[in-house]
Amino acid sequence: MSTGNQRGKEVLKLEGSLGFELLGSFSQEQLQRVRFSEEAPRDIISANKSEAIVLSPKGISYEEMSEKQQQVFLKLIDLYIVNYEFGFAGRLRNKIDNAGIENFYFAWAGSLVPGQGHYYRIQGPDILIEYDNVQDNANHVHSVVRELSNDFAGDILKRHYEQEHK
Repeated sequence: MSTGNQRGKEVLKLEGSLGFELLGSFSQEQLQRVRFSEEAPRDIISANKSEAIVLSPKGISYEEMSEKQQQVFLKLIDLYIVNYEFGFAGRLRNKIDNAGIENFYFAWAGSLVPGQGHYYRIQGPDILIEYDNVQDNANHVHSVVRELSNDFAGDILKRHYEQEHK
């Protein structure tokens, strides 16, 4: 727990809250599909490699969600998009729209209650969003948004090398 002037602050608070809101809205049947493990992974599954591994889609698709669940899911995705910087937000939104929201999944691992280790991911054809709060007794959050075909701005770097280092 934070002490001093940092006490009470919560990193990625909305991302965690909306994740739990969506999780809490699932029926028991949906929850059995959404939760792929009772134990959360130790960290972001795609790690910090310069090229993300392609993960098999897990969980429940947007189409399988109720209208209320879809609204929370879209709110969660929008939260990640608006946090994107350097003009990439519009591009990311277009990628999601072009891929079709019906091709996106939500999956969960770990505890079903806040304050204990948990992980979720949002996954589409070319987008992977991961969130975990496992380390330091679920008091250390990580999150990542990865564009699999342009991971770590690979397209920009590739164009730079092609144009400037012939």
